[in-house]
Amino acid sequence: MSPLRRVLTAVTEGRARTLDDVAREAGVSRDEASAMLDYWVSRGRLTREEITPGCPPRGCGGCPMASGCTTRTPGSAPALITIGVRPRRS
Repeated sequence: MSPLRRVLTAVTEGRARTLDDVAREAGVSRDEASAMLDYWVSRGRLTREEITPGCPPRGCGGCPMASGCTTRTPGSAPALITIGVRPRRS
């Protein structure tokens, strides 16, 4: 099975919950796994939903992610992205 197919299978069978899981299941790097997920989203086999809570009104000082955040600009915090299986049409 190709790495591209392993990515799809890992997600659809629920074995991969994070990008690290996808990469490990497919035997590829995180960047490659991300690109492969993008491919399946573009093909309509997977869905992508971005959940952006945004930065807190008090700025970085009020954010529990402040110590690990590389974005120091309020309003442009990293987004949580979920990948799901697109329902098949009947």
